[in-house]
Amino acid sequence: MNKKRLTWLGVALLAMTIVISFLGVIKPTPISKTSSEQTVQKSPLKIAVVNEDKGTNYNGENVHIADTLLKSLATSTDYDIETVSRSIATKGLENNTYQLMIIFPSKFSEESLALESTNPSRAVFQYEIKSDKQLVVKQAEQAVIDFKSLFNKDLVNIYFLSIIGNLQTAQSQVSDLVTNEGSALDTYNTKLVNPLTSYSQLFAGLGSRPNDLVNTYSTFSKELNHTNDAFTSIVSVDKSYEDEIEKIKSLQESWQSSIDARETTLHNYDEAFSKLTVEQELGQMKALNSYILEHLSEPEVWKDTRDKVNGFNTELSSFVARLRKLNTDIDTTLANYEKTIATAVEESLNDTSGQADKTEEIKQTLGLYFKTLHDTMLSKMDGTIATTHFYTDTTIDSMGLSDADKAYLKTINRFVEWYAEKNEKSLPTTRTATFQQEHLAEVKKAALQQLQTQRSISFSDLEGNVTSVHLFVPANYRVNVSNYPVSQVSDTEYTISGLSGTSFTILYNLEVLNPEQMDIFQDVPVRAVVKTSQEVEALSGEQEEKKVPVKVTVPADAEKPDAKPQEIEVETTVSIPKAETKNIARTYSYTDVIPNVSAYAVSQGGQAVYNDVKGYIEVASLAAAFYDMDLQSGKVEPGPSALLSQTDTENLKAIIVQLIKDATISSLKEQLKVPEQDLEQFEAKMTNAEGLVKNIEALRTNTSDLLVKLGATLQETEKVHESIQNKPVFTETEKRENTGLVTVTMDINKDLSRLMAASQTLMNNTKSNQSVSKTIESDVEKLSTDVANLEKEGESLSGRVTELKTVMDTTYNSNKDFLQAFSSVLSNTKTGNSKNEAVYDYLSNPVDASNIQNVLKTTAVTKVRTARQDERSGLLIMLICYLVALGIAYLLQHADIAGLQQRLKITNRIHWKNATGPMTFLTGMGAIAGFLIAAIAGYKLDMNVGQIIAFILLLVLITLCCTYAINVMLEKLRSLGFLVGIVLLLLYLVTAGQLLDAHYVSSAHFLDTLSPLSHLEKLVTNFINHTQGWELATVLVFFVTIVLGTTNTLIYRKVKER
Repeated sequence: MNKKRLTWLGVALLAMTIVISFLGVIKPTPISKTSSEQTVQKSPLKIAVVNEDKGTNYNGENVHIADTLLKSLATSTDYDIETVSRSIATKGLENNTYQLMIIFPSKFSEESLALESTNPSRAVFQYEIKSDKQLVVKQAEQAVIDFKSLFNKDLVNIYFLSIIGNLQTAQSQVSDLVTNEGSALDTYNTKLVNPLTSYSQLFAGLGSRPNDLVNTYSTFSKELNHTNDAFTSIVSVDKSYEDEIEKIKSLQESWQSSIDARETTLHNYDEAFSKLTVEQELGQMKALNSYILEHLSEPEVWKDTRDKVNGFNTELSSFVARLRKLNTDIDTTLANYEKTIATAVEESLNDTSGQADKTEEIKQTLGLYFKTLHDTMLSKMDGTIATTHFYTDTTIDSMGLSDADKAYLKTINRFVEWYAEKNEKSLPTTRTATFQQEHLAEVKKAALQQLQTQRSISFSDLEGNVTSVHLFVPANYRVNVSNYPVSQVSDTEYTISGLSGTSFTILYNLEVLNPEQMDIFQDVPVRAVVKTSQEVEALSGEQEEKKVPVKVTVPADAEKPDAKPQEIEVETTVSIPKAETKNIARTYSYTDVIPNVSAYAVSQGGQAVYNDVKGYIEVASLAAAFYDMDLQSGKVEPGPSALLSQTDTENLKAIIVQLIKDATISSLKEQLKVPEQDLEQFEAKMTNAEGLVKNIEALRTNTSDLLVKLGATLQETEKVHESIQNKPVFTETEKRENTGLVTVTMDINKDLSRLMAASQTLMNNTKSNQSVSKTIESDVEKLSTDVANLEKEGESLSGRVTELKTVMDTTYNSNKDFLQAFSSVLSNTKTGNSKNEAVYDYLSNPVDASNIQNVLKTTAVTKVRTARQDERSGLLIMLICYLVALGIAYLLQHADIAGLQQRLKITNRIHWKNATGPMTFLTGMGAIAGFLIAAIAGYKLDMNVGQIIAFILLLVLITLCCTYAINVMLEKLRSLGFLVGIVLLLLYLVTAGQLLDAHYVSSAHFLDTLSPLSHLEKLVTNFINHTQGWELATVLVFFVTIVLGTTNTLIYRKVKER
């Protein structure tokens, strides 16, 4: 591998590293608040609960929320929980008696019931996890999530029960409010709304009269405007006509001057026209006519030219005839030559003997060549058919193929039968079983052997006496138990007897009743169900009355001085609770799943299917190539483009003859014969000569016509000459007019008409204004009357309002307190949403969990937020770094190391400078890869700039350490070193705790100690999660990297041989 290729491969590796790092690193989200239920194995996790809750007073009652939640937790979960003091729980964590400690603080109930405050805070319970096993830590974290989800669910139920009670109280109070509101509404309608409504009717029509008054004034204003227009028209007519008369006078003088100028111009034109004459031109035309009559009427040159052209046409016709006869003779000669060539080709095609010539070599003929070609094609087809495994149509129908593929294989069988019949060949033998069927039979045999292998089902920690043990198997299977007696209840159910104790193991194997009906791709579940019974004594709730003798001391009689107290025995009735015996039934179940498909290999199954159809595909391809048959269409008929039909001798004979004809005869014809195009050009020249004769005749005709037209032109010219000489004499006939006076009279008449119309309009407008003034006067009087009535109604309304005030003060004084209280409720409702936004968030998650270690480290009040420890990113980053390091070392091992060393101008065979090239590649690629991975991961995990820089240094160090170590193994151990690298990777994957969750009970912890990648992954995970303990490990990795780098330098200080 040269340097250029090594560089491009390194760049490609870095690009893949960037893409995978960016897509793979994901920031962990907080723990989900949604609850889920799953059936898991019981874990050995023990939980210590420290209940320091002092309770709180809520609605007059002393409430302990922590006790209520713990009782609900005990009934709804299977966790091993013990309520102890804080000191016992702390010591239990230290000696591994407990793995999880949960503490309910003293104010837990008070914080849980703080919903009614303005800014409620979440109730937080504290927890602490302590274990050296990653799996136990995961199980403890899962338990905290379950506790938190259950606490939230129960506490929200308590809240909503309280809210429902408050809503019921509010409903009764709102009912009283509605009753009071109805009475108030009736009084309000009677005392206030109805009088005001009747009063408002008095205003009907009051506003229309002022509107009429405004309209009247508007009309009056328009009439006045019309009068102004009339006056404007009269004023515009006040003028004199002196200017118009002066203007008309000047126009008359201008018109007279233009008449005089026009007469002068016409006189000058008449004089110039009288001087015109055509006598000279007329004489020249007569001289031209005389010349044409004397010299161009019938010249000799036209006759001589016509005779020569006719002679040329005769000679050209005889020449063209001789050339055509020569072309015919050439065609006849070459046609006989074509027949000779066809005869020779036919003899060569018919000769297939393969005789030797004088040089003892086989004479090659066309017939022998094509016979050999035809026989080769048939032998290829025969060999393919002989080596192909053919199946009958029945066997093809049993294959797991589509209907179209089955029809295609059957068509190929028909083609083989057609080929054997046509070429008189024997049909090939057929197989009854396919390769795929044989492979499935082997897989089914292996599955049967696996089912017959002895398996076991174990039960432990059983409580009570075993009453029954049942085994359930699928249909078509029978179970055999080796260590206990078994009896069959049904096809799928068996019962086992003789089992007792708290633990036992059932050894069994399966037997298939009908192997043909067994599905190898379906797992076989075997379920064992154990039922136990246990009798315990418990109080029944009833009481039994029993008489018991009791001694009673009777005091002495005070009247008798010698009397003493006496003891007497009396019977008293005592109530004793009755006890009864209860039977507790328990059911234990376990399902053992036996896979059948493990013996099946997809690659072998695909190879078997390919072996079945391989020969068919080869036969179909040869049929398409040799016979042009499309067997997918279902027809067995040779196509028009069949390769075997192309070897027909008749077609070949025609092709060869045509080829020789095109190569020789056609070439001779082209070179010997005069082209028909040239003959046509000669004939065209004859046509041109005939056209020349026609043109000469046309010229003679045109000359005669010219003489006739020239004579007519002379006659017309003489007539023009006579017209010029006899023209009339010019005389003046102009008259003067005064039309301006009529125009002035018409203007005066129009102005008088405008004055008459304006005066009439002014008179009409004056009469209209008088009537409008009377209408305005009557409207104003009516408006005054309406205003007086309105004033009287207002005085009466004042008395009514006073009466309403008295009624409201006496009747509704009792509701003032209720109104004030209700107003405060409305005020709280308006501002409640803004004040209690925290309540909505609080109800969604009223209880939160806090790690006690984080609580002890800080004294500030911070918002608690449960988040997972990021364990996925460390695993992913470590895998990327290790695989990239493996790729870098692999590229260097397959590169031209000697070429890299020689570029540095080596002077000594063993020198540290010789390692500069390889070490530069390893160090540069490793550092760049570590930088890119760390930068992308730090960005995706929301690290700050300082943390990203430290993370870059850490990953560069780890990547270089892995690169140096893998390169040393590949350099010294070669293939074994690569195998060791793969074993380290597999060991890391097997021991990765991220692949285990809370559902697994144990893992191989001793392998985790042997895996160096696991220790590096813990270093990366501790840095990402900001936990202590990574500094010392980083220093150790730094020194290991220095040692491995020095080792690589020592390896490459010696010059490599090519």
